[in-house]
Amino acid sequence: IPVAHTFMSKGCLPEDNELCFLSVGLQQHDYVNCGFDRADLVIGIGYDFAEYEPELWNPKGDKRIVNIDFLSTEVDFDYCPTVELLGDIGRSLRLLRPLVKRRKELAPVSNLRKFILQEIEEYSQDEGYPLKPQRVLQDVRKAMGREDILVSDVGAHMIWVARVYMAYEPQTVLISFGLASMGFGIPAAIAAKLVHPERKVVAVCGDGGFLMTSMELETAMRLGTPFVVLVFRDDSYALVKWKQVLEFGVG
Repeated sequence: IPVAHTFMSKGCLPEDNELCFLSVGLQQHDYVNCGFDRADLVIGIGYDFAEYEPELWNPKGDKRIVNIDFLSTEVDFDYCPTVELLGDIGRSLRLLRPLVKRRKELAPVSNLRKFILQEIEEYSQDEGYPLKPQRVLQDVRKAMGREDILVSDVGAHMIWVARVYMAYEPQTVLISFGLASMGFGIPAAIAAKLVHPERKVVAVCGDGGFLMTSMELETAMRLGTPFVVLVFRDDSYALVKWKQVLEFGVG
């Protein structure tokens, strides 16, 4: 069955898998949400409302829901599980696997994934200037191995990272979502390099988030944790402005 990731679960299923619909959580109706529209059953695995509110993908509250987690979930009109499986998530999935039949007809899934990939690949080869985020992040993806780590700070660029940058292994794309802690990028990149010194690490930051913790580059030098910092500059808190425009009509 098709799988959609929230921002913080990118890579749990490789995003080049034919059943992966990539990331959901843009706060608006897009191709991934079309998959939710068609679904008669949604399985939430370790799902946290803070990342992506259920009213955005289940506005009528009519989906049958199975919740798999190690804690009992919150319940509201848009997320009222028919069944809850509480316990170790990995063990629950392993016990469920022999009970699930393989789907033979994948055409609807393949068609939707094709549209999603077309949107993601748009502008990936664009030669225009200023460089488009899609082009920049596709070029970064080509330079990184499947197990190399990209850390995204919080800002407008984070939406592009979650949307465009493909994750192939768990915990190789680190995004602070939900709480959305600006300044996360550089400290998290230091930690990633300390844990995995053999891997390439890139911190993708906006100019606002970068300036909040740029002094920690001294810490990185002192600890001997080399990594690349990529800064998107727009001279504003663009994500905050976007949210204000959506909510109030002014930024």
